[in-house]
Amino acid sequence: MIASLVLITGTIFAQNALDIQGITSEDKLPKSCVDCHTKDTYTDYRVNAILNNRGNHPDITTVVKIIPNDCVKCHKPNTSAGDLSDRLHFSHIGNPKENSYIQVMKAGCMGCHTFDNKSGKINIKSVPVNW
Repeated sequence: MIASLVLITGTIFAQNALDIQGITSEDKLPKSCVDCHTKDTYTDYRVNAILNNRGNHPDITTVVKIIPNDCVKCHKPNTSAGDLSDRLHFSHIGNPKENSYIQVMKAGCMGCHTFDNKSGKINIKSVPVNW
């Protein structure tokens, strides 16, 4: 049974009312970014390493302490760095059939967001970095 359809950046996601992580079931990604972006024996998936490997992003290793909150220092709307919200939504839920955030991590909106049942507000999970 589909309880709701959510439209995000032009993509429609069906959400089952019985299993919305962090609301009706356990939050499998309570630390948001650092739950997915880890380092294993062979590959470093931490955000600072990914951005350093791209070669076109300043090193954030000593600047960013709380992720993603500290990223907004540069990534504001209408700046050359680009709006953080747009960048993260595109990279995490864009092209959902081939996106590892959706296909491998089985995550959705609540992987990065929390919902306050009392106020009805959606918030962003921000946590200390893992580097």
